[in-house]
Amino acid sequence: MKKLVTLILSTAVILSAKAQTAAVHGIEPYGKVNQADLELKQCEFEKDANAEVLFNAGKLYYGNELRTIILEVHKRVKIFNDNGTKEADIRIPYYSGYRAENITGIEAQTINLVDGHAVVTKLDKKQIFNNHIDKVRSEIRFALPNVKAGCIIEY
Repeated sequence: MKKLVTLILSTAVILSAKAQTAAVHGIEPYGKVNQADLELKQCEFEKDANAEVLFNAGKLYYGNELRTIILEVHKRVKIFNDNGTKEADIRIPYYSGYRAENITGIEAQTINLVDGHAVVTKLDKKQIFNNHIDKVRSEIRFALPNVKAGCIIEY
């Protein structure tokens, strides 16, 4: 009898357990910048911060043929002062030996607040560079355009 009750209880717990939810609060679609984020003057938990990561989200899934794993990353950073502009120099390292990893589909933009309106400056694809570090490591490098204090960078 105890085994039956234990089995029923454990089955109920397993069936009622939930994994991660699909909705992540605080993350907006690429290109949709909140006006409050543009008007933000300083980080609320570290007043003298040069920049603040508004979010850094990733989505990991299998490709169509189930032999590839795809990671999509979306990062948004608010630049507060001139010392924070170095955050716009992006380096994305990856393993290039034996074609183990590949980076494609890079989109990046800078959003500035001009006269109360968001002005978007997109990264030119010609400004994305692939540097080989050694036989197995490489990195994608680019610098976002029109970066200044008060802007938001997104890639």
